[in-house]
Amino acid sequence: MCDEAHAVVTAVLTELGSSELESSELGPFETPRLNQLSILDDAALAERFCDDIPVLMIDGEVHSIHRVDAAALRARIVAVPA
Repeated sequence: MCDEAHAVVTAVLTELGSSELESSELGPFETPRLNQLSILDDAALAERFCDDIPVLMIDGEVHSIHRVDAAALRARIVAVPA
């Protein structure tokens, strides 16, 4: 993941994990974790995404390719059932 995408993802995860958010806004919520994979370490990922990095996936589904939008990422994470 490039530095720019990593910074956006980290900022969103930090925000969602902060105590400043109203608990009623998120309901029962576990702060998600970032698991980075490299296409250099996985031939299947390299074949599938060689021209489309970074790729951000949530629960195994592609969320964004090339750029990560903080507002869209936050909305998607909050929408994931606990």
